Amino acid sequence: GAWPRNLKEDTSLFLHRFLFMQWPVFNLASTGCRRALSSLVKRYGYTPGDYIVHVEDCLNCIYFVVKGHVKIVQNEAVLGILSRGNTFGEKWWPTSASMKSNADIQAMTYVELEVLLYEDLKDIMVRFPDYWEMWDKHLEVTYELGTGVGL
Repeated sequence: GAWPRNLKEDTSLFLHRFLFMQWPVFNLASTGCRRALSSLVKRYGYTPGDYIVHVEDCLNCIYFVVKGHVKIVQNEAVLGILSRGNTFGEKWWPTSASMKSNADIQAMTYVELEVLLYEDLKDIMVRFPDYWEMWDKHLEVTYELGTGVGL
């Protein structure tokens, strides 16, 4: 059978605890908002050499590095290296047009990323309107893939 909602949320909060402790955009959110976000965030693992994002990919999520190192590559030149505590993607708004990546992101080591889809974030913004300001004020994107801002 299905787990009760509270048990699912408690489990998700535990599984994503580093994300929710490390990034102010999450740990400053209300308890209800954090619980809802925790069930939407997904964790992915990559091995050295794996491409996480390719140039010209449509950007549909934001990535939080919780383990390992990734490199940002543009025209075969390494622009920078991101590690635990860094983010990449775009500082997204529901009214923004979808952007395309201006660089490749490639795993240098074994990497674990927490990923939040913009579509799921949109749902959170509707359910928790006060989170809009929190997102805008406290999300720091280390490297913005669409605009190339950061580092």
